[in-house]
Amino acid sequence: MKIMTNSYKTIIVISCMGFIQSTAQAVDWVITPGVVVAETYLDNVTLADNNKLDDFVTEVNPTLRITRNSRGLTVLANYQMQNTLYADESDFNDTYHSFDGYVSANVIKDLFFVDLNGTYGQQNISSLGAMATNNLNVTGNRTNVSSARIKPYVDYNIKRYANLNAGVELGTVRYDRGLNDSDLTRYNFDLTSGPKFNRMNWAVNFYRNEIDYDQRPDSILQRSLLTLGYQASRKIRLLATGGYDDNSFITGPTISDGTSGSSWSVGAEWKISPLTSLEASFGERYYGKTGSFLFTKRGRRTSLSLSYLEDITVSSANQFGVNLFQTTDQFGGAIDPIDAGGNDTDPGSTPPTANSDLSDASISSEFYVRKRLQGGVQFTTAKTTLSLDAYKEDRDYQISGLTEKVTGAYGSVNWRISARTTAILSGSWINRKYRTGTDEDDIYNVRAYITHLLRKNLTGLIGYGYLERDSNIAGSDYKQNAGRISLRWTYR
Repeated sequence: MKIMTNSYKTIIVISCMGFIQSTAQAVDWVITPGVVVAETYLDNVTLADNNKLDDFVTEVNPTLRITRNSRGLTVLANYQMQNTLYADESDFNDTYHSFDGYVSANVIKDLFFVDLNGTYGQQNISSLGAMATNNLNVTGNRTNVSSARIKPYVDYNIKRYANLNAGVELGTVRYDRGLNDSDLTRYNFDLTSGPKFNRMNWAVNFYRNEIDYDQRPDSILQRSLLTLGYQASRKIRLLATGGYDDNSFITGPTISDGTSGSSWSVGAEWKISPLTSLEASFGERYYGKTGSFLFTKRGRRTSLSLSYLEDITVSSANQFGVNLFQTTDQFGGAIDPIDAGGNDTDPGSTPPTANSDLSDASISSEFYVRKRLQGGVQFTTAKTTLSLDAYKEDRDYQISGLTEKVTGAYGSVNWRISARTTAILSGSWINRKYRTGTDEDDIYNVRAYITHLLRKNLTGLIGYGYLERDSNIAGSDYKQNAGRISLRWTYR
């Protein structure tokens, strides 16, 4: 059954437009236009193993940022039109649009809310093909991807006894290149205990995701969960959960566990100090034993994070709520501006934080169980920030029964040379063992660049990038050197 018809989509668009127009009359908006002019040299435009093409690429990219933050309304929207002009290969000339918009409105004070979110950008299609980090490389392995969602919901405090959050979310994900589009309808009901239950707390949670695919039978993810917590001491809280997964999606003959079943877990939260905490649990779901933990430590100069999670997901579901113009990492450190298109330093390239992450799974409607271990450390002084992150992720696919393993690390040094000048060196490594069991890649990415504030609204950048893929798949090796210079102007 078609979950989101064209009429539904029209209603969403009209509602968004009407809402924005009505609120525009009542509040002040901060509108910041800008433009980026850039010149980039690439010595391997198509990321080819042989017969490499080198070229200069000129960009003239208008940008627009709209923000509003008030008690009843939050608005954040970023847009970039990236125009790429190749000196020799004029057939590669193109225009790419990137958009990330979010609106949250308290329609009825402290009771009824509406969230709107939309994204549009570019993404690699298959991890087996040439994997670009931006739109300047022409690989034939990229697609436009758009997502939109609207979520009306109730969030109500029942005096000091409980909090109720319940709503419905309608969303859609669309790709080019004949890929499998999908529509999402999500229901949630969350009832959690209030301050009256300070010793023994509880929560009742229910969600149901209905995903309608264009080229595959519909899928359902549904989970009911009861959580009980007990404050054993001032620093330790004990937790126990019980629930049931009632899912419906395609699985292969090698998946013997089915898609539904009961679940349980036990764990604890330990508040070691005001800035240090540890959460851990273990249990079982229908696909086997499971566990999670999260350790965080924040200090004046040093921050640490270590986490492990397991969940079931699908690539289209990961498009919702994505921030294409994110400018900071998990610790608040700056993201590489050569790749982080649309940020306040240099939006010359396609935003990688959502759509150009080389560790992402290939676009597919096949569900997979995700098991991710991740850790990071950040050290900060008056002028220098040092960050190091590492992760290991296993993806157990539910049709093929095969597992993809991805391991990676990322490090950066951010040095504020002066009040106007910053130098950044970053590097990453990704190892991917494909589901075939024999194919394997190593991808290396190094960046070095300097930004300088020429005037209060004019920033210059000069940088160098190196990208290498070492693969045992025939014809998949490539290397690229890139040099870039850019100017970003914003109206202030």
